[in-house]
Formats: sequence, structure tokens, C-alpha cells
Amino acid sequence: MVLKAVFFPHMEKEFSNPNMLRDWLGNELKIYRRGGYLMRGPQGLGELEAGSLVFFHKSNTVVGCAIVEEGIRNSAKLQKARFGEEYEHFIKFIPESIWAWNDGQFLTDEEVYSSIGKHLSQGYTMVDTLDDLLNLFQLMARKGTEIL
Repeated sequence: MVLKAVFFPHMEKEFSNPNMLRDWLGNELKIYRRGGYLMRGPQGLGELEAGSLVFFHKSNTVVGCAIVEEGIRNSAKLQKARFGEEYEHFIKFIPESIWAWNDGQFLTDEEVYSSIGKHLSQGYTMVDTLDDLLNLFQLMARKGTEIL
């Protein structure tokens, strides 16, 4: 498998701020949904196969990440009936890999750009190299250990 790491944006109507997305990742997605994520439209994410890494962001702020267990597929009829017809697609993340970062670890668009040379606002931004991926994790780790 070739490295595939992508940034997954979230709209205003899904979560009102980055903290709400982070909290949803760490509780609802990880614990209650066991990694099962319903999506309105995966256009731009491409083929996210098992082992792909996804960084979740809202309002140009990265709040966590997870590893794909099962790639994108059409939602089951029961899922659509329960959550709404607009949730046409489903992806499964490894529950134990869902990492909701603390506030001090959040990465801004400027920090991502300084690490990988790409902005978050460019659709589904991808990480191109292992070095870039390492730079992102090192930056997040450094920020997490800073004393305010």
C-alpha cells in the first residue's frame, strides 16, 4: 500500500466549532459508533482504502486523526433510514486509532502550511511524503508538551 494521508474538512452545519468536532470524534465516533462514520458525499476523498490516515479539521483547525479500517462504500438502507437519506456513504475507522487531540495540540492552517506547504482550504488536502507526515506529528507533539 502507498501512503495515503488526507485532511477531511467538516462543514458548519455538521459541527459549529473545532472543539465540537473533536469531542464528537473522541466520544460518539470512537465509543458509540465504534468507528462507523456516515458521510453526505465523499467527493474529493478518493479511494480511502484500509490503512489510510485521515486528519479531521473544522474552520482550518486540525483536531484529530484516525486510520481507515474499511474504505468508503454506499450506506445501508437501515443507516439511511435511521440517520437520513443524505448520508449516502459510509466509512469505518479503527476505533482504537481514533485520536481526538487536546486543545493545545490542535494544528492551524498556517502550521500545516509551514509543515507540508499546503493549505487546508485546498479541498481534501493530501500529505505527499512520509517526511511531511512526520513533520505534522512532531509539530502536534511539540505543541502538546508546551507549558502555557
